[in-house]
Amino acid sequence: MSKNTDIEPDEAPLDTQFSEWLMDKSSGTARRNRSDLKQDDVWEKRVQVAEKIEHYADITSDEPVPNWDRSTSFETDRKPWWQWQGLPAMSFVFSLFAVSLVFLNAEVVVKDQGITVSFAGSNQAAMTKNVEALLEQKLQNFANEQQVVLANYAADINGKQQESNIQLASYIMGVSRKERKEDMNDFIKYINDQRQDDQLHQQLTFKRFAETMLYQGASAPSAKDNVTTANWITEE
Repeated sequence: MSKNTDIEPDEAPLDTQFSEWLMDKSSGTARRNRSDLKQDDVWEKRVQVAEKIEHYADITSDEPVPNWDRSTSFETDRKPWWQWQGLPAMSFVFSLFAVSLVFLNAEVVVKDQGITVSFAGSNQAAMTKNVEALLEQKLQNFANEQQVVLANYAADINGKQQESNIQLASYIMGVSRKERKEDMNDFIKYINDQRQDDQLHQQLTFKRFAETMLYQGASAPSAKDNVTTANWITEE
């Protein structure tokens, strides 16, 4: 048999001895348990690990605890307001109230004096009259505004029309003056051209007449020849 199974009846198990040794290492029982644990390889390694941890704990200095939210390390029954359990019930109550207003035909009228709530059309006639009066006032205001707009538009059109007429008249007068001046120039030019043509025609006529006279004077026959020629022409 192995060492682990050779345990006398008056000896405690190794795990119990290990626990007692961890609780009190300075007593005689702890030292005896330490000797017993050395005889087992597994528990010997555990004892060595415990001694190393204890050694590291002794040489490690305390560090200040950081400022952290301790409430996040455990659960709490406190819930935010939007997860309140009474919220569905309150929503149901408001929904029921809204449905009742619809079935009762509730009407809410907001005025300058305050808010009026009526049921089943008790204030229908007054509301209709007020709506008609308000509509009539709105239409009257709209008509007045349209009249002012149309008057301003007509005034603008008249002003633009007058300005256009003045511009058109100025243009026509300028064009007429220019055309009359051009017509007069053309007429004077025509007269001058006509006079030049007449003078040229007269000069040509006088020249032809002079040439004819000279020709007739140079080749004029005697009186006898003239008579004979006249008779010959007559016979012909």
